[in-house]
Amino acid sequence: MTKPSLGVELAIITVKRYAKIKHGISLEDGFWKDPQWKRTFQNHCVAANSLLKVYAFDVIMQVLKKHPKTWSLRSSYIQEDLIMLQRRYDSRPKTENKPEPVIENPTFRTDTFRKNHGEEEE
Repeated sequence: MTKPSLGVELAIITVKRYAKIKHGISLEDGFWKDPQWKRTFQNHCVAANSLLKVYAFDVIMQVLKKHPKTWSLRSSYIQEDLIMLQRRYDSRPKTENKPEPVIENPTFRTDTFRKNHGEEEE
């Protein structure tokens, strides 16, 4: 099974919350195939993907964890938290492990190494 996209992951979380809070039911995996939930799921996917264009996935997840009863990604009261957490996320130091650039030594020549170590010339 392939892993769903980030927008789909957010939509699954929010639709399951919506079903639990508004309708008092727990949705099973694959609920988006059910005609009753298909349209709701599509709307939540659109909202999630539009948020992901502006905010990082980790930021949106932090806001959803902070507001456990939030089922709509379009809620106005989560916008301030999204903005604040995104600023904090953007200002953190980048700790990516980038490879060191390769600096060629102009005095090192591989063709002289081959000649001196018994390899045939090309």
